[in-house]
Amino acid sequence: MKLYCALLLCLFTFACKPTAGSKCTKSLTLYKTQVDTALAEETIDQPVYDGQQRYIAKAEKICASGDDEAAVTALFDAAMALNVGADDTYARSLKKEGDPGAARVESER
Repeated sequence: MKLYCALLLCLFTFACKPTAGSKCTKSLTLYKTQVDTALAEETIDQPVYDGQQRYIAKAEKICASGDDEAAVTALFDAAMALNVGADDTYARSLKKEGDPGAARVESER
């Protein structure tokens, strides 16, 4: 969960910091790098990554139209979806034998 809070904080910092050039372009570059890194480190799995690529493509189209605020908002949407997707990844990674509740149910049979 710390990774995703860091992603949101970093994205928020980029969105609020006045910089030369397009804010959304810099935010998109940073966010894409972080999502790629998360996949490489297996913090997220391929279906979550693919979903993020769809969000990023949407944000890129908005950014290309010149609407920085809407593009950064789309990236916030992506970051929120990443949190939800990461929870799904974690849930899939749990093993039945590692769940004390499941072991209890099996022992009662």
